[in-house]
Amino acid sequence: AVENPRPARPMPSLYILGTKDPLMPIAGGEVKLPWGKRQNPPVAQFLAAWAGGLGCQTTPETISDTEGVKKVVYRSKARGPELEVLYLEGHGHHWPGAKRTLPESITGPATSKLDATGELWRFFQTHGGAAK
Repeated sequence: AVENPRPARPMPSLYILGTKDPLMPIAGGEVKLPWGKRQNPPVAQFLAAWAGGLGCQTTPETISDTEGVKKVVYRSKARGPELEVLYLEGHGHHWPGAKRTLPESITGPATSKLDATGELWRFFQTHGGAAK
C-alpha cells in the first residue's frame, strides 16, 4: 500500500469494491494468502489517503445506495479530479460481470450484477478519458 500518495498529475479515479472481499476486507485486518499473511488497513483509511493525494475531501459523500450498489464520491477541494467508489453489497474479490476464474474459497462470493467494464467506460466518458 502507498502510505502517502501524491501523484504528479492527479486524475479522476474509480474504485469498485466488494463488501465481502476476503483479500481486501472493508474493516481491514489480517488477510490469509497462499504465500503467507498480511495486515490490511481499513478500506476507508486508504481511500481517504488517495482522496487527499488527489486534492479531494477525505470524507466521502454518498450519491446513491440502491440495488446493492452504494456510490460515494470524494469531492475535489479546488475543481480538480474526484475519487468515486462503488461498494458492491455481498460481493467478493472478483471482476463484476465477468466469468469467475478463481474459486469462491479464495475470492469470496460473486454476487453483483454490475458490469464493471461498462461502469469503467461510463466513468471514462464522463471524465474525458475516453476517445471521442
